[in-house]
Amino acid sequence: MRASLWAMAVMALGLPKRAFQLFLQYGQAETARSVAEEGLALDPANPVLYDLKSNACIFLGDYACAVDALEQVIINDPTKADTLFYVKITATA
Repeated sequence: MRASLWAMAVMALGLPKRAFQLFLQYGQAETARSVAEEGLALDPANPVLYDLKSNACIFLGDYACAVDALEQVIINDPTKADTLFYVKITATA
């Protein structure tokens, strides 16, 4: 299934975190990132999708991508700045 179809299905069902866990569990980090990007094309201010994109980028070793996504999390929803956020951004910056 194309990434855009996955993105629409994931968003429609409201299961982004579980879907990403499955993608990453099966070694499909690039697909996870593509799904996040497709989802963000549909909902560009969604902090959950930016967080999930950052996780995929971390798995891919693309730390600049992870930092960019994490910055968007805070821009779109400052309340998402929890302890885990600071650990992730410190580790990837």
